Amino acid sequence: NNSDRYQYDVAAYKLDRMLGWEMVPTAVIGEVKGKEGALSDWVTGAINERDRLEQEMEFLGNCKQWEQYRLRFVFDILIYNEDRNLTNILWNKDDFSMKFIDHTLAFRTTEKRPKQYSKVDLSVSDLLRGRLQSLNRPDLDRELSPYLHPRQIEAILARRDLILKEAKGTSP
Repeated sequence: NNSDRYQYDVAAYKLDRMLGWEMVPTAVIGEVKGKEGALSDWVTGAINERDRLEQEMEFLGNCKQWEQYRLRFVFDILIYNEDRNLTNILWNKDDFSMKFIDHTLAFRTTEKRPKQYSKVDLSVSDLLRGRLQSLNRPDLDRELSPYLHPRQIEAILARRDLILKEAKGTSP
């Protein structure tokens, strides 16, 4: 529960793809100069949230900023990411689509929300609810067991259930 592991960047990428979001850049295990680590796709033409706010850059995205933040809240609770900050939230300058980076401190075994999300109201669409419900142990084991301990995978499912229990729907 206190580890900082590069494998978690790959696990976050894999889980993001299982949800069909494509908000976490591609990450794979690789080797450079004899040292193993996570190799992540560079988000070209991006600005982090801290710099966007400092530059007072107008948000000109097709998808509403708040809608993208709601996905981030769900994702960070799902993976128990306590390390989300303004420098690891990126915006593509062309369309202001959000990308999440730096997940090396995520995937704790606790079954509750990270502190920074303890009071966040969660809303999920029917589509997102269905995608969360589709996460199951065999698929998670297949995709994530090379990177996570079985207890970490159990905790993902427990937090998924918590999200589904606590979240309001966005459709009537």
